[in-house]
Amino acid sequence: MTKEALKAIVDEAEDFPMLPPTATQIARLTTDLSAPVKEIANKIESDNRLLGRMLTMVNAPFYGVSGPITRIADAISLLGYRKVCNLAVGISALGIFPAKKEHGFDYGRFWQHSILAGVSAGVIASRIPGDQPADVFSSALLQDVGILFLVRHQPLEYGTALGISKGQNIPLVVAERDSWGGIMPNWGLRSV
Repeated sequence: MTKEALKAIVDEAEDFPMLPPTATQIARLTTDLSAPVKEIANKIESDNRLLGRMLTMVNAPFYGVSGPITRIADAISLLGYRKVCNLAVGISALGIFPAKKEHGFDYGRFWQHSILAGVSAGVIASRIPGDQPADVFSSALLQDVGILFLVRHQPLEYGTALGISKGQNIPLVVAERDSWGGIMPNWGLRSV
């Protein structure tokens, strides 16, 4: 497959899910650290589904809050502006795809891996001295979003890559490269 053919596939994919408008606005506000906390809180509170999920996550044992958080403004005060904004964008991203197995692809497992990557990146970034990018959680959460594109728009090829990877016990990235005729980057990996 040529780069032009790959570009054509991406250009023709009109039905790929987009972040909800609220999440898009929050993502934009996240990059502007001068945006008032009240503005972020109002955006989150305007979406009842997002608000409920946010409060559930913020009150999870992982964050170690001492008492129940019932307002997003309180969550921002306790956890920080960046963390809450990134969490809102991440939760919104989770909501636009199925959460269970569909057509042989386990979305639940995919998102579990993605959330763990986001949380891990956030924890690591918080332990490194100096200023870290505000979107480290979101970046790690969405690092494999290309897989979702392939599952939706190239399911046969992606299924083939999964089969090759499992059947030959090789890294998935090598099987992907082989399934698309060498268009995928090598990153120094060799077939076994």
